[in-house]
Amino acid sequence: MKLKIRDKDIQFIYYFFATMMVISIVAACYKKFFQHADQFDLSAFYTFFVMMLFARFYYAIQYVLEKIEQINRRERQRQLDFEAKTKTQS
Repeated sequence: MKLKIRDKDIQFIYYFFATMMVISIVAACYKKFFQHADQFDLSAFYTFFVMMLFARFYYAIQYVLEKIEQINRRERQRQLDFEAKTKTQS
């Protein structure tokens, strides 16, 4: 079963992760300045940033995966043809 994702879904996911990224950086600043933390904890920020990039480049990722699949099919067919050719020659 292939998941059907529309442009609106991708746009919503992108803005959701962007919003969560901003909220996480604000929370890190709050902890640093008002709760006197030793350092900024930006792990949540980076997580949301990476997820936002995945959402932003969804179509590019799908395109690359499709191209890799085509290369795999061609290579497999070439190997099968080569094996069949060497079998008939033997």
